Amino acid sequence: MSDYSKQEVAGSCQKLQQLCQKLNLGQATFELLRIGNAMVFQNKTDGVVARVMNLKLPLADVDKQLKVYEELNQLGMPILKPLRKAIKFNEDKIVTFWPLANNELKLSDQDVLDLVIKCHQTPQVVGLETWTAQEHLPRRLFKLERAKQAGAPVEILNQLTELLNHYQKVLEDYLSNHPFKPRVIHGDFYQGNVVELNSQLLLCDLDHLMLGPVERDLATLEIDYRRHQNRNINGDWLKMINNYPIEYDEVLLNHLVKVQEVGDCIFTCGLWGVNTDSHKEIIKRLKHFDDPNYIWQDF
Repeated sequence: MSDYSKQEVAGSCQKLQQLCQKLNLGQATFELLRIGNAMVFQNKTDGVVARVMNLKLPLADVDKQLKVYEELNQLGMPILKPLRKAIKFNEDKIVTFWPLANNELKLSDQDVLDLVIKCHQTPQVVGLETWTAQEHLPRRLFKLERAKQAGAPVEILNQLTELLNHYQKVLEDYLSNHPFKPRVIHGDFYQGNVVELNSQLLLCDLDHLMLGPVERDLATLEIDYRRHQNRNINGDWLKMINNYPIEYDEVLLNHLVKVQEVGDCIFTCGLWGVNTDSHKEIIKRLKHFDDPNYIWQDF
């Protein structure tokens, strides 16, 4: 909430209500759900989710992306479909509208396995961007700078920067000699992005949906199992991955896991000054970083 004042959030809720009334999507009020890559609001009465995000692309290009999501859904990819085209929210932001789905789920290993297989077996369509190893690098560097400005200790920032540079280089060097086979991937596959709508399990938050290595999704999934065992997945990672039927590169998976683990630690450090509990947590994570069985606390 540090980047957004209570006044701004309240104003956004009011504007979203007015927009929904105008678009015949509902009449009720909105409330802030979470802040991440976008400001996400929900209207429980009318079953609407609104994602307000920076306008990085022309509106027409955003609508092309939404059409790609609809096409992939029709081809069997388990993802939410938008309710309508995107519209401008203000001069530098747009809003997209989505159906409100249940996100308080208890998932089995089989649920997770079925979802990731369906994703990776989806036929490719025109309009999908291709993943690169530097996809998240600018955002991670921004988080480090933000933590520095918030007063994070120099030794923590230096350690995170060193880890990021090391594992990023290892990954890029490996990919330069071992090109991946592109498939449709979600790009941020973990339990928090699984919802239920009309008795179907689907994936939401499609900002990183693209053509890429299946190992990208498997990496975030492995971290979800190994590092975040206090989430609603209660299963066996080795059993799950052994039942994954698509060929994958175990070395690439390991490299992607390390890069993502560093990225998750940088995200936690980026909360410096916002959530004081994160201060102790990042210190503990770095102390036990080389222990794959050390469990993280979530934020």
